[in-house]
Amino acid sequence: MKSGFLFLALPLLLCACVSAPTLDDPIKTEEEYKANFEETWRAVQQAIISYPLKSNNMDIGQIQTASIRGSNQFKTPQQLQASGANGHRYTLTFNVLKVNPKRTKVTITKETVVYRDFVSEPENKVSDGLEEMVLLYRIGRELDVEKAILRASKSKKPAAAE
Repeated sequence: MKSGFLFLALPLLLCACVSAPTLDDPIKTEEEYKANFEETWRAVQQAIISYPLKSNNMDIGQIQTASIRGSNQFKTPQQLQASGANGHRYTLTFNVLKVNPKRTKVTITKETVVYRDFVSEPENKVSDGLEEMVLLYRIGRELDVEKAILRASKSKKPAAAE
């Protein structure tokens, strides 16, 4: 009797677990870091070193990439096997804002444009937020690495000169 109940309940349990995941919280496109402006600026530049830059203005705290298209676009692991999306272009804008002397806020804006053909108007597309999330993670890791190197260099005592 128990095995019959289990046999009937098992398909129901398996089907119940197949639902698509939902995002309750939207993906963040801004992050606040415990670092001064100059450290955060260097970390942003290191995180986007492979991106083509259009403008890099430290005075206003803004970095903008050139138009990214074709094979240079960010792809998730699922998209790596798929062919490149023709007609998709985007730019990333990074705004670095000094909150106080030891805290900095980074905001990333992704503007995606899809060109269907030569006749129709370009269509603006909303970002999924994944690339922005990855870049914010990279910026945070760059800051962590920089702090770890600074700590290691301070803890290392110089050898006595003979």
